[in-house]
Amino acid sequence: MADFRKWLIAFALVALLLGLSIPASAVTLSAPITCNVTASPKQVRSEGVTELVGDIILTCTGGTPTTPGQKIALNNIRVGLGAPLTSRIIDPKTTASEAVLLIDEPYPVTPFPPPPNSQQVQGSPTGQVGCFASGGQGCDDVAVAGIGGAPPQPYGAPGNFNVFQGITTGVGSTNYIDFLGVPFDPPGTNAERVIRITNIRGDMTHAGGLPVFATVTISGNGNLTAQVASTQVATPFAGFAPGGVKSATIVNCTGSSGSGASVTFSEGFATAFLTREITDFDATSNLRSDAGLYGGSGASTFEPQNVPGLNYFTESGFTPTLINADGTSMKLATADGSIPATNSIGVADSGTRFLIKVNNLEQGVTLTFGAATGGSGANGSSLLLYVVKGANADGTGGTPGASNTVALVGSVQPGVAVGASAAAQTTQFVVYEVVSEDPNAVESVTITPAVTYVAKPGSNEPALTGTSAPSEALASVSFAPLAADSPGLPLPTDNGNPNTTSIGSLPRFVSSQPPAQIVLVVPCSCNLLFPWVVNDGQFDTGIAVVNTSADPYSSAHAQSGTVSFNFYGSQNGVTPVPAVYTTPPAGSAIVVPSGCAYVLVLSQGGIGLDTCANGSTGTSGNYAVKQSETQMFVGYVIVQTTFQYCHGVAYINQPATAAIGSFYEAIQLDEPFNLLGTGAVAGDSRTGNWGENDGH
Repeated sequence: MADFRKWLIAFALVALLLGLSIPASAVTLSAPITCNVTASPKQVRSEGVTELVGDIILTCTGGTPTTPGQKIALNNIRVGLGAPLTSRIIDPKTTASEAVLLIDEPYPVTPFPPPPNSQQVQGSPTGQVGCFASGGQGCDDVAVAGIGGAPPQPYGAPGNFNVFQGITTGVGSTNYIDFLGVPFDPPGTNAERVIRITNIRGDMTHAGGLPVFATVTISGNGNLTAQVASTQVATPFAGFAPGGVKSATIVNCTGSSGSGASVTFSEGFATAFLTREITDFDATSNLRSDAGLYGGSGASTFEPQNVPGLNYFTESGFTPTLINADGTSMKLATADGSIPATNSIGVADSGTRFLIKVNNLEQGVTLTFGAATGGSGANGSSLLLYVVKGANADGTGGTPGASNTVALVGSVQPGVAVGASAAAQTTQFVVYEVVSEDPNAVESVTITPAVTYVAKPGSNEPALTGTSAPSEALASVSFAPLAADSPGLPLPTDNGNPNTTSIGSLPRFVSSQPPAQIVLVVPCSCNLLFPWVVNDGQFDTGIAVVNTSADPYSSAHAQSGTVSFNFYGSQNGVTPVPAVYTTPPAGSAIVVPSGCAYVLVLSQGGIGLDTCANGSTGTSGNYAVKQSETQMFVGYVIVQTTFQYCHGVAYINQPATAAIGSFYEAIQLDEPFNLLGTGAVAGDSRTGNWGENDGH
């Protein structure tokens, strides 16, 4: 893997001198001071509302260093973004932002990772000393003399600051980050001074898929003139690869589990899926893993992401380890430092999350989503997700866990009218969070929920549409948490409770993928073949199809369903392909209740229901098969029903000689139930169904 020493090239002063970062326009300060404004643009997710963009670097040279012992002149630096700026507001009262400005790459006293996996830039100060650059309190630094002929380095001197917290200014979605009263000491003609601006976030959903640029404006009472520079800081790409939802098909009348349902999350690019914050570092592995925090293996403590310019490849940004001017620990947030540690600068509330919303899950069906779901990339790397227990419907809140599971229990009967409150309950959800991933590989993971049900066709479970038409449950997938702000805003947190979208969860996204089928419930069916059917003027055929689902064994067996007749052969001497006729036509139905028989005489059309076993005469409103549909037909008939148990008989006679006639039983086309458990599968039959043909 590329270790941290290699990554440091991206932000080391040598790299800046060699032009490894992308140059943009120059900012000209009080001559002959010049600052070259550059950045290393980051790949960001086009679905993201709070995407971290590349750090902005001002490399300055020239001018005359401030006289030792004198206060360094103060300057104001404003940053704008070519997309709505969404860096978190740490304190709503002061609009203190998570965005910070660093001078001369201050190296933390306790860096993570420690050397040799991170290196201090030569000549940079040791210790990150913070000041709230709001213009309302002193961030004064005092100039010092150089030591041993080296250029002056006031930003490591006792009592001086080198990390400056900005404030958010602006109206609506037009916002800026201002650093007011920043002491800038000219480095002289033979040295450089580096200004790094980090933790800038933007709403890429409003970037139009185009590269995003940042602008820098310098003003104030110091020795820098007001100029504007622009440099590219981000390139949006789709974070999700298209597709991802596959469906399980289950039969209303048989079985107890389904297979085939899955949801696949695939990265659009290698750093689209991220953990929350770094927990450990292994020089032999590219993995980022937070699994140890949530019951899995690995380190169990977040570490500070405090080395300037190092890309930690997490949802969190730069999280400085700050000290006061006297060397004591501090939290840089507001003037009085009152914000709790949970709102630390740059820290995200979660890793990348995924929200799976399931709509209209049928009554009697349960989808159980497992705890730990792993995937991999092309080079064998590992992507690991945990279910988030207690999450909100927008994907916020809750805690991921190695043993968490979520069961979604269906309650919907499609086609049955429900009230508004019941309709709201037709959407259920499960949330996953990335706890391990490889930022150097494009990865994917497939979540396979267990699909279980109890077949109770008599009570319409699993539920069909009405009682005989297929029904479907749909799943929509997206990054999470979902954003409530559009365009994105620099929303604040709320006293240590950042896990609600309305107060600015980090990260947050917009939904990006349309819903797709995840469960299909199909009706029971019974398929009969009448191999010889004739109505040619000399012979006539009568057909009886009996719904035998009523029995003394279980009331749950009883089903009402439809019957369709498919005629294959010739009519009036013409042989169409594939079928002469299918009746009833679309939009009509022949419904046969349990215990009833439907009788069709080809020369007369549909006679209707014979007397039912329960004493009734059947269902009114059935389609009446026309004589024209069966007249002068010779061939065979396949009957399809939407009830599980059916049988049929046919009677062929010669009307002119009524005494001549013959009965035969229809052939059951479905795989026999009595072969269950013998290794036979329903697919062995051409219908793909199990059926009752005992005694045939």
